[in-house]
Parts: sequence; C-alpha cells; structure tokens
Amino acid sequence: ARTLRLRLGAVAPFAVAVLVFGSVAFAYVFWVHADIFLLAAAASGFSLVYAGDRSTLIFRTGGRSGDLPAPAMFGAEPGPRPAWRWLARWALAGALLAVPGTFRPFYLALLLPAALAVPAERRRQGWPALAAGAVALLLLTAGVQRAAGGDWSSYSGQRLGFYARTGYPAVDFPASAWNQKLRQWGNTSWTQEGAFEPSSSLRLWGWNLVYFLVGRDVGVLPYFLPLLLGVLAFRRDRGRWALPLAVALAALCFLLVRPFNFYGGGGAIANRYFLPLYPALWFMAARPLRTATVALAAALAAPFLWPLWRHPTAFPVGEDGRYRHVSVAAQRLLPYETTQSHIPGGQDGTANGLWVKLLSHDVWRPAGGSGLRMAGSGEAHLLVGSPRPLPFLAVELDRRAPTHLTAGGHELRPSLLRPNGAEVFEVPLRRPRAVHPMWWTHDDYYLYELDLRLPGARAGPVSMELRRGEDPAKMFEPELPAGPGSDGGDAGGSGPGGS
Repeated sequence: ARTLRLRLGAVAPFAVAVLVFGSVAFAYVFWVHADIFLLAAAASGFSLVYAGDRSTLIFRTGGRSGDLPAPAMFGAEPGPRPAWRWLARWALAGALLAVPGTFRPFYLALLLPAALAVPAERRRQGWPALAAGAVALLLLTAGVQRAAGGDWSSYSGQRLGFYARTGYPAVDFPASAWNQKLRQWGNTSWTQEGAFEPSSSLRLWGWNLVYFLVGRDVGVLPYFLPLLLGVLAFRRDRGRWALPLAVALAALCFLLVRPFNFYGGGGAIANRYFLPLYPALWFMAARPLRTATVALAAALAAPFLWPLWRHPTAFPVGEDGRYRHVSVAAQRLLPYETTQSHIPGGQDGTANGLWVKLLSHDVWRPAGGSGLRMAGSGEAHLLVGSPRPLPFLAVELDRRAPTHLTAGGHELRPSLLRPNGAEVFEVPLRRPRAVHPMWWTHDDYYLYELDLRLPGARAGPVSMELRRGEDPAKMFEPELPAGPGSDGGDAGGSGPGGS
C-alpha cells in the first residue's frame, strides 16, 4: 500500500484491501497454504522494485495529469544515499522474487519485469545485484532440497503424499509403519509419475484458455477480478509493460505441462497456481484511481465471492463434495471446466460405452450398486462423454418415475416401455458442449451437458441408466465399457484429490 500510494494517491490502501479481499487470496490464510507465502514474497519483492517511484509523483495541472518532478517539500529527493543500500535493495528484491521460483520454476518469469524496472542509467550495477540476490536464494534452497529430498528440485525429489487410497499415519495405520508404506507406494515425485504431459491439441488449448479466464470453479476473472484495477491504471514506464507478459508466460507454462490440472488440485480455492502471479498485476497500476472505481470493482466481485465472505474459514470442499466458494451466480453464468480432472464433487465413471460425471447432488452412484440414482423431486446435472458424436441419449428410469421427463427445456414422453415397468426416453442432443482430449486419451471426446427433471415425481430415489442413442431393439444388448473413467490421484494438489 505504501508503494502504490506513490502513484495511486490516497486511495491506495483501499485499493489494496479490495485487491486482497475482493479476490480469493485472503481465504488461503486460514489454510496456511504455501501459496499465500509465495504471494507475500512476490508482493514484497515488487514493492522494493517500485519503491523508487517517489521521484515521479503524479500531479494534476491544467486539468491534465502528467509526470512532474516532485517538489522538495515532498522529500522526493532526500539527497544521495549510500550505494550499498541501493544495491542491497535490488539484491533483496531479487531474492524475494526468486522465492516463488524455488517452488515452481515458471514463476521465475517475474524477474524479467523486475530487471526492466532498474533505471537505465544504473543497470550496470542494478542487474548484477538483482541477479545475485536471486541466484543466492536459488542455490540455498537447491542445497536444502538436495539434502532433504535427494534432488535439487522438489519436482524430482522424493515426494510421498497421503490420500484416501494410501491411508493416513496414526489414523489408518500406525506411525511406525511409515517405512513399509514408503516401500509400498514408492516415490510419487511429479517427474516420475507422469504429471508433465504436454498436449498439442488446439481444442484442448482453446478450452483451457476459456476455463482459465472464466471457469466456474477456477476462473481468474471471477475470483481475482480486482486485477482489472491494474489494467485501468496501467502505465508502461519502468518495465510495467512486461508485468502482464510475465504473468501470461508463467500461466501458459502451467497450461502446457498440466493441461488437466492447471489450477492446483482438489483442495485449491479457485486457481492457487495463479495466486503468486497475482501481485505482479497490482503494480501495473501507476495512475490515480477514483474511489468509486475501486468500490465498483468490489461490487462486481461480490456475486462470486459472497459464499467465501460469509464463511471464510470453512473447508474449501463442502459436505456435498463440491467447492464452497462457487456461488449461485457462478453456477448460472460460468462454464463448468470439462478439461480438469481434479475438480472435486463430480463422481465419474464409465458404463455402457459412456463416461458420465455427476455435477449436482440430486444424482449419485449408490454404494455397492450399479447405475445411478436421481432424486425424484430434484434436478440431475450430468456431463456425458462419448468417443464419437451422439444423436440422442437413451435414459432408462424405473417404474417409480412419471411418464414425463424434462431435458434442456424439452418435455419428453417414453419411447419404449419395458416389461418390468421401466421407461426409456430418447433425449435429443443437438451439439456437444465441448470436444477435446481427456486425461486418459489423446483422442477427442464429445461432451454433452444435461439437466434432467421429473415433473410430478414423488420424493425419493429413482433408478437411472444411461446408454448411447441407437436402435431401441439393440439398446439393451451387453457391451464392454469404454476406457478408464477418472484420474485417481491428486498429483500436485492439496487437500482431497481425485475426480
């Protein structure tokens, strides 16, 4: 706030409050994620980088704003300072900005705009100081990683995570059995378990860019919306033009190497991989901002942050297995991320040649049973995938279902009645919701999003079976299921993992 005040004026503390509490950033404090530490390091580093802005305070003259030297009364030029203090400032800035890079190397892109911010006439001294601070920090942490994990990087060092499939020490097995579990599950470091799987599919890249920006669960714009303040008050001077480029470069690297989990795993609150990049966009702001503009940014963020504001300390994943921070507005306005395998809550699996993911609590898989169950008085929200296009979907309901089915605003009647009283509805599918490869195949999958309701149905579960649309006479012939249904683990994610 002190650094931004040199350019934004008295509104800077209010702007910083909105930047933090008008986004999901503040909620990470309650769960002590390492990413909140990375955010603090990046913000502190850029505060040092732009601390010299006091020599170009902005004044309004003649109805126009311009950069003028600050009068002596403001103390903008307090006199010559010792060279070592100036060099130490840039060395410390380099060390702080390298901290995120020790966790994930892509964040080292933030050093580029920092280097460009060094005054041109002093770059012969400033650049070595910045580089020295960054290199010293990287060497120190690499040495610690080497001693603790057996490699210079945490990505290739020994890394064993505990999940539901492994059990937890002193809960599911005695703590003394640690060595046995280590031998059983082995090394789960990212580089050995195949977490880096770049894809050249343009369709996958296109959808990931959409979801990165406006995804229902992980979108940057709905959950980090105050970053637009930096855009509105943007100036190109002192390397600020490189800030959005560095952020974009790091984000694209995540999309490249982790196309099916570019946001940080099941326990993340929105996009935790973006969190350390977020402060860089704060310092794009170098023009005065109006209080009304800052307040408007908070108001626009409110519909998406209301659940988090009401219950900031609640566990990120709710009792229904879905993200608590996703508001009703987000569910209605934003697209579900079909490419992300680690979005929690949506049980998924294969049956009858289809991949099905459950997106609402009114539909579930019975424990130890087959097929699906749907609440008669609820609404089933499903994502159905097929390796080839589907003209329609056959939905079989048991005898407790009424003779009406509403799908996508269309009211349907049964097309087939079975001897056991079950009804088969043909649900027309016009066009896929999305087409792209999935986390278990390089081939395109055709994905359809469905909303099913049973008008007039009694309260209670109704059995439901989904089949590919084809000749009704062949609909119930046994067939082998399609490929694997879901990614079982949480590589790199925190909290509950898997799909």
